[in-house]
Amino acid sequence: MKLISHDEVLKGGYVFPSEGLCFNMDNLEAEAFRSEGEWILSNNEQLASEGGSQNYLYMLMSGQVDLLKADHFGENQKLSILTVGDTFGEVAFLKGRISSVTATSVGTCLLWRMDYTRLLKFIVEHGTSGGQLCLNLAGILAGRLVDGNQRVMEIRDELQQSIKQMQSARSEGVFKTRSLEAMQSQLVSMEHGFRSSGKGKSVFSIFSIVCLAMAFLSTAGLIILLSADEDITKETVDQLNKKLVQLEQDQTFQIDLKKKLESENFYLVNQADGLIEEKILSEENAAQLEEELTKSRAEIGILKNKLDQSNDQFIRSQSDPIVVDENVISAEFIMNVLEWVKENPTVVLPVAVKIINNPIVLSDREQLVQIPIQLGGEVVAIRLHTEFDGFLVVGQRNSQQFLASVKIENTNFIEVVGGKYVAEKKRQGESVQNPILKPLE
Repeated sequence: MKLISHDEVLKGGYVFPSEGLCFNMDNLEAEAFRSEGEWILSNNEQLASEGGSQNYLYMLMSGQVDLLKADHFGENQKLSILTVGDTFGEVAFLKGRISSVTATSVGTCLLWRMDYTRLLKFIVEHGTSGGQLCLNLAGILAGRLVDGNQRVMEIRDELQQSIKQMQSARSEGVFKTRSLEAMQSQLVSMEHGFRSSGKGKSVFSIFSIVCLAMAFLSTAGLIILLSADEDITKETVDQLNKKLVQLEQDQTFQIDLKKKLESENFYLVNQADGLIEEKILSEENAAQLEEELTKSRAEIGILKNKLDQSNDQFIRSQSDPIVVDENVISAEFIMNVLEWVKENPTVVLPVAVKIINNPIVLSDREQLVQIPIQLGGEVVAIRLHTEFDGFLVVGQRNSQQFLASVKIENTNFIEVVGGKYVAEKKRQGESVQNPILKPLE
């Protein structure tokens, strides 16, 4: 974690948001509040620890901060992701300076922070603005509560849907499992009952023995009857023969049933093998996707490093000294023009100006989109910078979505506004010479 100066922040074109903490505050009071804080750079560091001491209120100006909270098993789970303009540390401010979450920076982040002692001092010493600051903090916490309640409802709905799906899958799975087990049990019984003698086995199955015993008893009974009673009738013999034929038919039916069940079991076994193969393929696909995701993350990291390097080069290019020819435009004239602009901003601004010394880059608040402006390019001067003297806030002609902070010396702002200033002074009866109209030697 590294402390940096306001000048270094300014070179990056960062603008403190008027929403959030400074919402509805007077400009001078808001500037006083911001000046009480300090700027830090953090690179993959822990900014706060759950249950530990927390003495600062933070606002994220660039990058990303993850908020984590431990579950019942002591494992940290990601609670939320903070982006540009988000704050954290409000709960600790209200609850004895003990952090309720763990906060870590992801990559390089720029943050503004204020310790709680200065925060309380500002609230006490700045009555109206201090009260508005308290309301803003309460509004931030209330917004998080609403978002949290909404997320709880969504999670509840997801859990109910998952439970229904699990119950349905469980019922279907139990039914299939029981059917397969019953069928396999029947097949085992039939297999033991009808094991083929062609495999070289001399031992009969229980079912075969029973069938043979019944046939033997029937035949033996016929022989006994024939031997014991010479007057046995032809009807009796026919009945015994019918019973024997019926027994043989029953045996044939059982054999056919065994073959059918074996076929069905073979189909189910193939299905089970197919499901196992699909599961294996799914796991392999998941591993492949995870590998591709890891590669993509690495590529994103490389691109981010290149972007950071480009930003550093841009900041260094803006920090190069600009030489102003005081023989052409005096410092006194420039100062008078700027004072006049401050007193009459609505009369002068916005006004179109050109970039004359170093290229600049316009960007949105989240630093997601960047628009380069080359030398000679035209932008619109929206206002004088409220925090840093000698700088303008510029943007596109028809939009204020993409902005940048640029030195006045890097534009023809004085040349454009100087003529208006001289004309206005002459209208008021003052004689002011316009140095811009002097011919250069």
